[in-house]
Amino acid sequence: MEKQSNQKNESPIVVRQGRFDDLGIYYRLTNRDLSEIHKRPCEISDFSKQVVERDLGSRRLYFGIGQLKGDDVGYWKGEPDEINSNIVFFGGGIYVLPEFRNQGVGKALKQHQMDFAKSQGYSHLRTIIDNDNIPSLKISSGIGAVLESKGKTQSRFILKLGEHSK
Repeated sequence: MEKQSNQKNESPIVVRQGRFDDLGIYYRLTNRDLSEIHKRPCEISDFSKQVVERDLGSRRLYFGIGQLKGDDVGYWKGEPDEINSNIVFFGGGIYVLPEFRNQGVGKALKQHQMDFAKSQGYSHLRTIIDNDNIPSLKISSGIGAVLESKGKTQSRFILKLGEHSK
């Protein structure tokens, strides 16, 4: 599943479904994501890599890779929801490299995540977003996600797939 987004005055954004041979890209982007969160260099552990590979192989983890101008610039990840795994897909996260933000990549990744979940038979997409992550909150609001609960630091949203705007 590969999608191109031709937005006005921008280069095309390509998002493709992640495969085993994309794990190096996924790990590199995850390391950048973790380093940004923890404000220090971080690297995904060998144990975590084994878990990712196991879960990808057993269809408990999925991811997509976003490209802009031929560069791998972001990813989405997701998995069947722990509580309602037969109908709800948990959109576990979206990350875009800082130098490629505000160019539509995050929105394209979210669209690909939603399209993927729907293609797999899921009727809903759930996400948890940090309350200070304004870009992700705007994307969720823009696609019609409904606030399920709001905590001190994070909010949980649900979206009925097929009712979102493109």
